[in-house]
Amino acid sequence: MDERSPGLILRKEGGVARLVISRPARMNVLRPADLRLLWKHMVALEAEEAVRLVVLEGEGEKAFCAGLDLSGWRGVGLAEMRRRAREARMVVNRLADLALPTVALVKGVAAGLGLELCLACDFVLAEEGARFGFPEVRLGLIPWMGGVRRLISVVGDRRAAELIFTGGMVEAETAQAWGLVNEVVPRGGLEKALLALADRLIAGSKAAQAAAKRAFRASRGGAQAHDVDYELELLTYCLALGDAPTRIAGLAERVGGEGVKDPEGRSQEGD
Repeated sequence: MDERSPGLILRKEGGVARLVISRPARMNVLRPADLRLLWKHMVALEAEEAVRLVVLEGEGEKAFCAGLDLSGWRGVGLAEMRRRAREARMVVNRLADLALPTVALVKGVAAGLGLELCLACDFVLAEEGARFGFPEVRLGLIPWMGGVRRLISVVGDRRAAELIFTGGMVEAETAQAWGLVNEVVPRGGLEKALLALADRLIAGSKAAQAAAKRAFRASRGGAQAHDVDYELELLTYCLALGDAPTRIAGLAERVGGEGVKDPEGRSQEGD
């Protein structure tokens, strides 16, 4: 049985728990309430003995997740923006620390928070036509949820700089060549790819997989928490001294007046 709420759906199928971001008319942007519910579900799923795999996906064909909903940031004070930014970062890091294997199923756009979620997952399966990017620089911001560190660890300095400094997007095939995506499948092929991966994962030891995830985290070095904290401090600098508030206000006006656009400015229609 599905557990539905505005913005997020939880489905359980055998040992697989599927968290579906459900705001397709807004390209599956996540609001603060969605993030809190995502946290609640992750904590509960980790405690369920029957759950072996957590899958994160977006509803519809146009987007996995096009980012954090910044419409509510307009006119908000610095302290409140920092609190909201920290809350989003905590949810992404909780996903990265989940003891269960995690898979991102990506159709369409995975940008900003969407890419942060992909980087926090253990596996990324993408459909042809999927695109990945960090558009934050276009809003006077930087990725702040661990994305800078995680992206560098996956694709290296040069390619991470290309994505972060320009705010551009890369196609699924390029993302796979860079190591950001495990597998790219034809349109309509994600379910088959997920089933094959799930069978392999469920055949393994749950305890051993949890231990392996701890080993992965340890291998990335003891400065991990400090690095993520520094990203948040730099975001605060952007919010306080840069032009981010003006750019965010402009984004809110464009979304309200012209409909939702993807990170490269292409107009989107709701599913």
